[in-house]
Amino acid sequence: MDRRAKLEYSFGKLLNSVRILSAKCFGMEVNMYKHHEESIVNMKEHFRKHGAAALILTGSVAKGTERADSDLDGVVILSEEEYTEKEKNHTTTETIDGLCTYEGGYFDVKYMTKQYLKDLSEKGSEPARNGFTKAKILFCNDADQFVVNQGPI
Repeated sequence: MDRRAKLEYSFGKLLNSVRILSAKCFGMEVNMYKHHEESIVNMKEHFRKHGAAALILTGSVAKGTERADSDLDGVVILSEEEYTEKEKNHTTTETIDGLCTYEGGYFDVKYMTKQYLKDLSEKGSEPARNGFTKAKILFCNDADQFVVNQGPI
């Protein structure tokens, strides 16, 4: 198995443990508006450039229930150190304007860590886990970062 396949497999196991109903690396399973597809490319480029460990698409666009004017919801996985810095600055959530290809579009982002996702899979509430229903992995940079226990939820 090559490195990219290992990354996809390892991170996929993590998301499955959080009860993701369908997660695919590097591909969309639903037909979506072209402007959302183009904006997702920008979203991926932006967070790769800023050193995110992984990016997960959530919300209505991931679920296939979006409207033309829907925002893009994402979860950005950071290192513990980067997340701690976001906590200190009260920026664990943010909206990012100017990168979507459609009028009024923006990224609605929540920052998390690998440990948060592990804890969520082991003891998170049903509503919290359901927030990841049909999520899509847009990229994952570190296979070692996402090795998880395969036990039941």
